[in-house]
Amino acid sequence: MKKNEQNTKPLPERNVSEYRFIANIEKIASEKLKSQELVPDLPISKFIKEKKRFYSTSCTNPKGEKVLFKMIIVENKKVITTFKREVEANILIEKKKNINVPSVIKAQLGKKPYWFTREYVPGKTLGDFYSIRDEFKTKEIAEKLADNLHNLQNLPKEEFLKITNIKKDLFRTYEVNRKKENLLMKKDKKDIDLKKIDTFYKKMLKKDSDQIKLVPCHGDYTSHNLVVSNKKIYMIDLERMRLSNFCADLTYLWMSSWKFPTWRKDFLESYIAKLEDEDKELFKETFRLEAIANAIGVLISGIYICSESDAESFRKSAKLTIESALKSFNSLLKI
Repeated sequence: MKKNEQNTKPLPERNVSEYRFIANIEKIASEKLKSQELVPDLPISKFIKEKKRFYSTSCTNPKGEKVLFKMIIVENKKVITTFKREVEANILIEKKKNINVPSVIKAQLGKKPYWFTREYVPGKTLGDFYSIRDEFKTKEIAEKLADNLHNLQNLPKEEFLKITNIKKDLFRTYEVNRKKENLLMKKDKKDIDLKKIDTFYKKMLKKDSDQIKLVPCHGDYTSHNLVVSNKKIYMIDLERMRLSNFCADLTYLWMSSWKFPTWRKDFLESYIAKLEDEDKELFKETFRLEAIANAIGVLISGIYICSESDAESFRKSAKLTIESALKSFNSLLKI
């Protein structure tokens, strides 16, 4: 997909120093694959050239089966932390049986280089960037995704607290994006009422912390991290797992599906239908704030990574989302 190349305000560049590659990483990776008797489908050189944090490729084992191999290839403490979190979360979730994640086969987390192999899931991602494949724009898929979220959120919170450096944040998306206000273009900042948004956020903060429950969240619940295989939906890439409010994951996918209003409404309503009656009003208020937070994120960065042809409609959708969320939950349902 062609990225948006409009002459608009650029995103800040990533600090390249964060991605210093491990010395002799090509040789190390080659030896590790050989010791595991794995033949990779992609060379590590491709990932080094693209300055990736990980070497992640499907491989063939001696039985002719496909597995996935993933290894950290950079020197970075934060990357190590998220890598450990991904493996630990994956192992924890796969034990529960009611959520589909690929099974971890083997992992080395005690010494460098950190790596793991896991089950390879044949199938297709739900979509990519801000798209959903035509074959998956069905009510059945929307309902399965809602079920997956409920199952994830009902996992024991105390078990997730044992995961390496698991984050606990009630309204992280809003707080992170609000701090990036300076990255908003002038015309976008002019069109949104930041004072009114802040007032609504402070109102939500005043609610009893026990009322807005922290639940397990994927942290990057988007179409490219959901794989449809044999009528099941698998979650992959769990490095951003955290504990957050019960709207966080749902709203992220809902916002990124702006081009498919019927589908995303089915997804939202399927989730709400499974809530306890006493939780529905709180959900609606929390969803409004999360929708605003995600829409601000779109205006800061989303419009720069979607296709050029979609950028302006995505910008309009984000502004309409903010305007509607400040009015009411029902106003959001109509867009």
